[in-house]
Amino acid sequence: MKIGYARVSAIHQNLERQLDALHTAGCDRTFTDKSTGADMDRPGWQQCWDYLRDGDELIVWSCDRIGRNFDEMLQIISQMKERGIKLKSISEPMIDTSSHTGELIFRIIMAVADWQRSYILEQAAEGRAAAKARGRSGGRPRKLTVEQIESAETLRQANKKVNHICKSMDISRSTYYRRIHN
Repeated sequence: MKIGYARVSAIHQNLERQLDALHTAGCDRTFTDKSTGADMDRPGWQQCWDYLRDGDELIVWSCDRIGRNFDEMLQIISQMKERGIKLKSISEPMIDTSSHTGELIFRIIMAVADWQRSYILEQAAEGRAAAKARGRSGGRPRKLTVEQIESAETLRQANKKVNHICKSMDISRSTYYRRIHN
């Protein structure tokens, strides 16, 4: 059987392109996740892994959809070999783990994916450190200053209605309840 697996990293991302490609590739069954590739404990992946049998072919859009950790991916490919499961990648057609060359290319691509993930994490950490050194703490700027919060608190203590306070401060009710009336 041809078994498909599709994954995107975030809940707001769309799986459609991958699902269309897996359908075109003739997958009999497809499993999906909307979760980071750094964690192998994903429900869709676990269901897919449990479903795979000897002689099956696991088809993915790209190998990094399974995961991005090089060591874990080597372990998975080794277990797939032991179980008689082949891996094919739609966007990386040279990957076919039923051949030695295909397995070598798989290892190279997974090493690059692992490096890429580490590099992105490193760059993000450096960016946060640089911003912190410039006095930024991250996230978007606060809607209200300390002085504005004190003014709104004074209005609240004077028994002004929430709508009046929100209108005079140009804030939403949710900002009021989150920042002033806590």
